[in-house]
Amino acid sequence: MTAYGIMNTIVYIPGGFLADRFSPKLLVVISCFGTGLAGIWYSFLPPYPYLVAIHAAFGITTVFTFWAAMVKITNNLGSGDEQGKMFGLLEGGRGLIGTLVALGSVWVFERFANEVMGVRGIIMYYSIAMMVAGVLSIIFIKDPAKIGAVEDDGTKQKWSDFKIVMKIPRVWLCGIVVACNYTAVILFGYITPYLTEVYGLSGKELLSLVFSDPMC
Repeated sequence: MTAYGIMNTIVYIPGGFLADRFSPKLLVVISCFGTGLAGIWYSFLPPYPYLVAIHAAFGITTVFTFWAAMVKITNNLGSGDEQGKMFGLLEGGRGLIGTLVALGSVWVFERFANEVMGVRGIIMYYSIAMMVAGVLSIIFIKDPAKIGAVEDDGTKQKWSDFKIVMKIPRVWLCGIVVACNYTAVILFGYITPYLTEVYGLSGKELLSLVFSDPMC
């Protein structure tokens, strides 16, 4: 995870430049299949040095080629007055789907006779899910240029431009809002282990709770 975090830090900003110069749809598709293939390798539980390399690769496929491209595609789904709606739907959908997929992983884990095989099954489950997402991306995503995006005017970016942006108060406000949002999103990932480890719920009980209790 340290390798993953370090790689994220290195490639986060360059990912924005990448999304401006290549097809965002292609980048998202590459990200989905790249993450899926790395996950399949991960499912074989290779030696530790390879695990470090795999997690560094995850940093590339989930941030460098993916994050800015996803933001650009979402940005171009609506007009300037619809950006809040577009990104609200994106984050709400990501949180919902992420929680449902995590619950599905509990069901997958229980299909195996021991914990090692269960972990391998979960990794394979997520890898296949990523590849399915890649197929859906090919079918449904349209590149910004095909839905009326403004073309690049060729103006080169300068460091002085970044300094100007950093002095705008609402940029910092948006950053704080995004940080708080992702704190909540990340916490959603702990719902399943919390209910299973602290409350001792089995996978079947957890699924039953979620799909039968209206309060959920």
